Amino acid sequence: QIHGRDFTNSGLRDGHGHGTHCMGIAISMAPKANLITNKVLSNSGSGSTTGINAGRVDAAKAGADIISESLGDGGGPPISADLAAYDKAYEAGVSICVAALGNAGYRGSGTTIGRPGSYSNHNHGIANLQSDWRTIAGSSSGGPQARYAAPGSGIISCRPGSGWVSMTGTSMACPWQGGAYGLVISWRRGLGYPDLVGPKAWDEFFLANSLYVDLGAPGWDPRYGNGLVDVNKVFDFLLDMTRV
Repeated sequence: QIHGRDFTNSGLRDGHGHGTHCMGIAISMAPKANLITNKVLSNSGSGSTTGINAGRVDAAKAGADIISESLGDGGGPPISADLAAYDKAYEAGVSICVAALGNAGYRGSGTTIGRPGSYSNHNHGIANLQSDWRTIAGSSSGGPQARYAAPGSGIISCRPGSGWVSMTGTSMACPWQGGAYGLVISWRRGLGYPDLVGPKAWDEFFLANSLYVDLGAPGWDPRYGNGLVDVNKVFDFLLDMTRV
């Protein structure tokens, strides 16, 4: 951990367990990453838009390359303060923000995605795959803002104090995706490639170079988004580019 602030007035220590579990997933994916642990949800799991936005901007100013947000509400129109906070985060040097889509299932039309996962112009909203890494979890929210899907079912990770616990949800898929992006950023920098900035640039990198596994119906769909990012394909692609 290189930085951490409490935006809930409940103390920085995790008294809930959700945040610790998510941090464990991210660091398992990218073991050499440095963590910024801004607490924007209280020990009861609630938080304010003001606190979440402040935590997002603070993390960016502290040097975050990736911001992973395993939180959300019931959905609704965009909140201008949320979008402004994302803009400030990218201006401060963030490469990509990822957010959980939510766990409201999907009814076949419309959207069940909450904010901030619905801000598809400002982040990548992540759906939850079952343990086969191919099938969407029934509880995973869906809609036009879905961008990618990642493993989030029965994920064993850290719990406060010590030991391990299994959790399921888009909250678990989100830091898996964020950790994968951490690997990509590290590889790109190590090989001399410039950083990607913003969801559009990351989409162009993955989709134009077929660095993902198309899941569900062919092409994009509201449950899986574009599918599962294939980190092995990404690594091989970057290595091949250096040989050209």
